[in-house]
Amino acid sequence: MVAACYDSMTTGPGTELKIDIGFIYFRTLTLDHLDAAWFSLSQQDLSRVGRVLFLDNNTNDAPAHIHQVLDRYPLPVPVAFESDKHGDPHRTHSWSVNHLARTVSAPLFFFTRADYILDADCLHQFYDERIGAEQPSFVTSFAYHMAYDDRGDQRIDAFRDIEVHRWRERGAAVLLDEVNGWRVDSSHLDAGVWLLDISEFNRAGGLNEQLSAWGYQQTVFQKTLRDQGTPVRCLPQFLYFHQHHAAPRSYDLARAELARHWGTVEDLATFRPSVTQFTGSVCDELDRRRPRD
Repeated sequence: MVAACYDSMTTGPGTELKIDIGFIYFRTLTLDHLDAAWFSLSQQDLSRVGRVLFLDNNTNDAPAHIHQVLDRYPLPVPVAFESDKHGDPHRTHSWSVNHLARTVSAPLFFFTRADYILDADCLHQFYDERIGAEQPSFVTSFAYHMAYDDRGDQRIDAFRDIEVHRWRERGAAVLLDEVNGWRVDSSHLDAGVWLLDISEFNRAGGLNEQLSAWGYQQTVFQKTLRDQGTPVRCLPQFLYFHQHHAAPRSYDLARAELARHWGTVEDLATFRPSVTQFTGSVCDELDRRRPRD
């Protein structure tokens, strides 16, 4: 990874630090997902943000159409826009996060994606938690996955339903009570939205790009952070909300890839996510419910 340009990352409580935001729009999402996520980003306290680093990771949408969405909710900070139509199916989450991290020039890196709606106070609370820490840290919060019906065993297109709840006017928190989904309390193990000192990101070597299948990329990264001594702080509040989208999700492929390039699921045994409704992980619970031939 490329080292960022700043003097010191070891800061105490009350120290002011700048933030660069990484925002990824990827292939299995739509412009509607992007609209909701970008709107929520525009509602954040961006007073400490230097730049937003936007990556179109090989989507089917023309850059002009993407810009039309971004222009609806202009930000008070520069947006570095990049559209990469590389056509490589292996350039997924790990590659895209690392790609953005190489251009981070602020001490703090806030990461989010176009499938996440942020509570209006998300960035502010993450930042306050980091500044209150005694050392560089990884900060996230509980998450809400709007992807299942009342029984929890069937994916639904929740995005089409959420606008009727007027969450943009009332605040994203209304989605927690009014849209079916999963309350996930395991982001300290596998987070979708997070804030991290770029020095700690670089020290961990970024994400493992040999892991490209859905499943374990982020979990392995956060285990690497823990193993190197980076504190992982998870706020017990639901500050980001996952929008449902169709995507290839194969447990068998993810586990086989993990075994080839990192280790086994058993190696992650003490580092598996949990969900408030279940004693096992999201992956384990859904795997159990999967229809068998």
